[in-house]
Amino acid sequence: MSKPANILLVNHASKMSGAERGLFQLAARLDKDRFAPTVVLPETGELSEALDKLGVEVELAPLKRLKKTICPCCLVAYLLSMLRVRRRLARLIKDKSVRLIHANSNTAQVYTGPAARRAGIPCIWHSRDLVRLGPLGRWMAARSTRIIATSRAVEKHLESCRPAEGNVAMIHNAVDLDTFSPADRRQAVREKLGVDDNTFLVATIGQLVPWKRHADFIKAGALIAKKLPNARFLVVGADLFNDNPGYIRRLEDLAIAKGVAERITFTGHRTDMPALLEAIDLVIHPASREPFGRAVAEAMAMARPVVAVNACGPAELIEDGVTGMLVPPGSPKKLAEAAVALAQDPKRAQSIGAAARRHIRERFSMPRLIEQVQTLYGEVLNPVREDARPPADSTDPASLPTEGERPREPVDGEP
Repeated sequence: MSKPANILLVNHASKMSGAERGLFQLAARLDKDRFAPTVVLPETGELSEALDKLGVEVELAPLKRLKKTICPCCLVAYLLSMLRVRRRLARLIKDKSVRLIHANSNTAQVYTGPAARRAGIPCIWHSRDLVRLGPLGRWMAARSTRIIATSRAVEKHLESCRPAEGNVAMIHNAVDLDTFSPADRRQAVREKLGVDDNTFLVATIGQLVPWKRHADFIKAGALIAKKLPNARFLVVGADLFNDNPGYIRRLEDLAIAKGVAERITFTGHRTDMPALLEAIDLVIHPASREPFGRAVAEAMAMARPVVAVNACGPAELIEDGVTGMLVPPGSPKKLAEAAVALAQDPKRAQSIGAAARRHIRERFSMPRLIEQVQTLYGEVLNPVREDARPPADSTDPASLPTEGERPREPVDGEP
């Protein structure tokens, strides 16, 4: 049996958010007979501790989170960080005989693309965002052997980066159904939250960043409260990277202005999402530019009905009226109407929740994701060259190329 291929999984943060959970799930489930992962992080933290418990090796490199800026000092700091990380990655590649780098985010790709090219090994860029990248995106794409898009919306967005033809693989995120599975925790969690059985508990889940449109949730909550006196609301999440100081205060002020401050609880960052979702009756996801919607998929896996915006990632997860409810973007009124309709029809809500869990199990399961990623790894590590193909038999029509077939040009970084 051949030795497993050593790979580096590189991430720009050590706190456990959506992208980091995706990396953790991947590192935990890769076939260790085929791939030996080492995870590179900027510092120790929640993610490194979780990986240590699994026995996955973690190395540190001084990656900085990149933000758009014209500050000369910041730009110099970024440049110095890139040079230090490049040297660190070069050493790891040499010492561990690394054959493949997998950048787990846009920021990680900025660091890893040049290092992989310099070492002459393939680099996979895992694109999880809808951030406008401009010329930087084209630079990043040129330094990627392949690109993983987490949704069709992300795949479409990447067209502006002008990737080589055939270089983007759309692989949806997945949900660990062993973890996100009902387990009779509803009553205990509700008691901790201070809500009784008669309370209709509605939540929105995600980092506290403006593009998640928490204001729409609060406005919808005020409309729901007028129809459902027993409704209460949870805003689940935190500003993990402190990018938006004052944002939560603005949301709290809005809740006061809308008269629902006493009904809304800001829970902060939670690490018990499966249990919390069991206690929730309905999830509202108001973001209109959600790349995938991990919180939506996890709620669906827990058989919770979801009301989301009919755009981007959630529109790929939900079949309207069957596995959830989709409403137009930017309409708290429509969010509220859909939520009230489900609250007033418990049988329909239960049916939608059950259909949602089946849908996630069939289309967004973890084994499916792992198989797709490992297949991609195999393709970039063992590319099929035109000169290695068996010669075609000119007398056999089946061996002749069909109209429109073209050999794929080698991609920068492919051996």
